[in-house]
Amino acid sequence: MTKHSTYLRNRIYSPLQTGCHIKIDEIGRTCMVAFARLKVTTMLLMLMAVSFTTFAQSNNSDGAYELPLKDVLKDIEQHYGVTIRADEKLVAGKNLKYAKWRYRTDVDETLKNVLAPFDLKVKPDGNKKYKVSEFEYYRWPVAEGWAELDRIAAQYKNLTEWEARKKMLRPCIMEALQLSKLPAYPISQPIITPKRKHNGYTVENIAIEILKGVWVNGSVYRPAKIKGKVPVILNPDGHWADHRFRADCQLRCAALAKMGLSRSAMICLDGANRACNLNMPIIGKRCRKPYKH
Repeated sequence: MTKHSTYLRNRIYSPLQTGCHIKIDEIGRTCMVAFARLKVTTMLLMLMAVSFTTFAQSNNSDGAYELPLKDVLKDIEQHYGVTIRADEKLVAGKNLKYAKWRYRTDVDETLKNVLAPFDLKVKPDGNKKYKVSEFEYYRWPVAEGWAELDRIAAQYKNLTEWEARKKMLRPCIMEALQLSKLPAYPISQPIITPKRKHNGYTVENIAIEILKGVWVNGSVYRPAKIKGKVPVILNPDGHWADHRFRADCQLRCAALAKMGLSRSAMICLDGANRACNLNMPIIGKRCRKPYKH
């Protein structure tokens, strides 16, 4: 085979481009690049179509007009001119149905409607600023608290009615606390320290075995002079630094005792108590300091 024929075999002549000879391998590379670009473009179009379809499906009645909670909060910021701080773990992955239907004229009411389905709430965090937090079931507005107490009190009007209600409530409370089947009470006697006398009141430390080997301790504050029966307040006190040895706790208990009330400040059964062999009137490492009250 001559050099000329080899040259012609490896080259192709294009009549549309006069005088232009294109190598076959160049044509192949050009086609592959064009095909790859077409493939990428097709995939992008398909992804856009899927995204649009998903949005369309959620942003209609069939999808309950569902929107990500993060997007809803951003929209509320723009709509009402406020700033909302939210920890990522509180809002991530949460979607809200009928989001825009929850908007009201008042931003506080809007935020309540938007966050309540997730057991979330907002706290004021400055001028037109809010911070998202978990719903605090134990916090009641003062007015609502008084209204609830009035509602409860209205269910009995005398001692007889209260005794009947107490008889009904006791088993319910025991069942709710899963205390319906309690072990037998220990037969041990409470451990009581000598009485310490102060100005208008006295203090005794006490330890009670509530289960075998499990003791709960506290301090009993009494008026210095007692005539007849006096009201008794049981004050479970724990999960704070120094427990009932805190100055504010001692002042509160002493003040109530001087007012004529008997006050028992008990340490709750917490990690420090569970870790100890409880057979002393003052228990836990934190309590091995000299007695204060």
